[in-house]
Amino acid sequence: MGLPTLPFMRNGGENPNNQATDDAISGLESISSDIDALRQQDAAEREERVPLARMATVIEKDMSFLRCVKAFWPAVLQAIILSCACIMEGFDLVLITGFLTNPVFRRKYQCPEAPIDNVCEIPASWQSALVIGPTVGQMIGVLLSGWLVERFGYKKTFMASLVALSGFIFIVYFATSLAMFLVGLLLCGLPWGVFQTLTTNYASDVCPTPIRAYVTAWSNVCWIIGQCLGAVTQRALVTNTTMLSIRIPLGLQWVFPVPIFIFSLWAQESPWWLVRKGGNEDARKALSKLVAHKHAPEGYTVDNHLAMIQLTNADELRETNGTGTGYLDCFKGVNRRRTEISTITWVIQNASGSALMQWSPYFFQRAGMPAAQAWNFVIVQASLPIHPAPTRFPC
Repeated sequence: MGLPTLPFMRNGGENPNNQATDDAISGLESISSDIDALRQQDAAEREERVPLARMATVIEKDMSFLRCVKAFWPAVLQAIILSCACIMEGFDLVLITGFLTNPVFRRKYQCPEAPIDNVCEIPASWQSALVIGPTVGQMIGVLLSGWLVERFGYKKTFMASLVALSGFIFIVYFATSLAMFLVGLLLCGLPWGVFQTLTTNYASDVCPTPIRAYVTAWSNVCWIIGQCLGAVTQRALVTNTTMLSIRIPLGLQWVFPVPIFIFSLWAQESPWWLVRKGGNEDARKALSKLVAHKHAPEGYTVDNHLAMIQLTNADELRETNGTGTGYLDCFKGVNRRRTEISTITWVIQNASGSALMQWSPYFFQRAGMPAAQAWNFVIVQASLPIHPAPTRFPC
């Protein structure tokens, strides 16, 4: 009887374990060769993009303010109109504290049986809740904004926020109790928080460096305009003792989202976001629609601009080993210093007392000032921050 045939002898005496090892080694060599090929391709693309990006950077920095506005007016227009969403936030925040002084509002939600000339006060705890509620919603919206924009893009996030706000306004408009009114304000705060960060970042993405600071500052001006409109609306209805004094201001909130939503259909997506998502051709199309080519500076091309964005994005990925940046990166390395500067800048606005300004109509009337005169003071107070705005722009 012959010797039994061992498993590794069926393949010509080759051990299958050795064959598996050889296959694994060949697979690793194939992956390694692919990585080397990708590195060579990346190096070649980088070498090709560097001179184009350098030319685009030089042209962008050499543009004057007026030349930049003339050449990139489509980008400026889109950023300015989308930033008008911040008007809604300023408008609504004035309404909230204004309603606390409105006898019709206090009677409806606190003491329905009381006469209009002797209405009780809303408890201090509820007053604080109505003011803090939308602020909490805004904080959540600000945190969600970064994740939503990175996942879905600026345009879709912005339009979805407008639709959500329009729906949340129904809760506030038809609220039958202070609790329901508070829930509506809290939900409205979510899209308000999205608008605060999205509009500024969008303007920074689509506008060149010479005009970026001025266009991003427009969102603050819109917030002030909203406060002025809210104060004027309350002043116009100060003598109205019917439910219209509540319904009209709340109903005016629907005026803003519709035209802004229609315009956002025409607005372009951020080319920086498109490049991060691999949509280079879409980014090229967006860039071509963000510039008035007949007024573009000499030497400017969309390809050079796109190369600058691609190179910046590639350098960022290289520095983070391909993982990109997140919230934690704001507190690491040189980014921590940037975070400190931007944080303190925003804190100064509230530390100077701007957060207390919304209580002005309430405290003016509690001090004995007539309602009409109190709202006159509020209008002047809300208008004053607009005065320094033109000084930010070059002559």
